[in-house]
Formats: sequence, C-alpha cells, structure tokens
Amino acid sequence: MNFELSQLPEYFGIAGFLLWALSERWFQLSKSQQAGGDQRDQGTLLLISLFWYAAVIISIVDAHYTHWTTLTPLTGLHWFGISLILAGLLVRIQARRTLKQQYSALVKTSASHRLITTGIYGWVRHPAYLGLALLFLGIPLSSGSLLGLCIAVLGGIPSIGYRLKIEERFLVEVFGDPY
Repeated sequence: MNFELSQLPEYFGIAGFLLWALSERWFQLSKSQQAGGDQRDQGTLLLISLFWYAAVIISIVDAHYTHWTTLTPLTGLHWFGISLILAGLLVRIQARRTLKQQYSALVKTSASHRLITTGIYGWVRHPAYLGLALLFLGIPLSSGSLLGLCIAVLGGIPSIGYRLKIEERFLVEVFGDPY
C-alpha cells in the first residue's frame, strides 16, 4: 500500500475519530462524570450516536474503498475539515475538563450540580456540543466524503439541536434565572 500526500486528510479524519473515541473513554474510565441525579435524555444520546457513527463509518468507507461521493483531487475543503477536527477536539476536551465530575453523557443533574460559567463556559454556552458539531462536520470533510457530510448535516447537527432544546428546558427548570 503506497502512501500519497492526497490521502493525508483522510488519515487526519480517522485520527480525529480515534482521538475523540479515546478522550471520551478516558473521561468514562476516570469516573469524571456525575453519578445519580434527575435525567431527561429522551433518547438523544442514542440518536446522536447513530448519526455520529453513520457519518464517520460511511466517510471512511467512501474515502478508502467505494469512492462513491468523494472529492478528488485534494481540495481546500479537506484541509478545512482537518482544522474543524482539531478545533472540535480542543473545544470538547476543554469543556469536559471544565465540567469535571458534573459531566454526563446524558442530560441530567445531581444534588451537587452547580451552574458552571467559568473557563470555556464563560465564552460559549454549550462548548461540548459545539466541539461535537465541529467533529461531525470535520471528519467527512477531511475525508472528502459528500455522503458522510450529508449525514452529518441532515442528521447529526439536527440531533444535537434537538438535544440542546431538551437540555435548555431542563437547565432552566433546575437553575432558573441564573441560567
């Protein structure tokens, strides 16, 4: 198998996915998430995961095997995708680090939950979701997969938006005016 420079963005896409997966697992294994509490997820984690894995897997298969909808030759969109991956990883990891044990993969709070307005949360209201959205777009773009990008745009981003609506209502219930 010969390596070509034109394949570099595809490998960044795969690396971005792997880094995301490892960072998510690290947070789970380090027990850096809240336990117990009131939950209002309503299946959004499953919905986001479904579109996430579909966009990533289809992008990788499209870029490396089928080439049904891939952009070739290498374009600026590939490099833009790489920058979105890097930004998404940085934003998402920083959001998780700021939340510490208040993080949950589900929409929930606990008795010890407090409103975080410092760090990246002083700049962006939902940085973890912003990071995920950047990754959703960056991975298909870096591999040049238009089909993967369509899945991300038509399914992934709206599923994040749906979850945001649920979380916003819940946080207003819990924190009221300060939120």
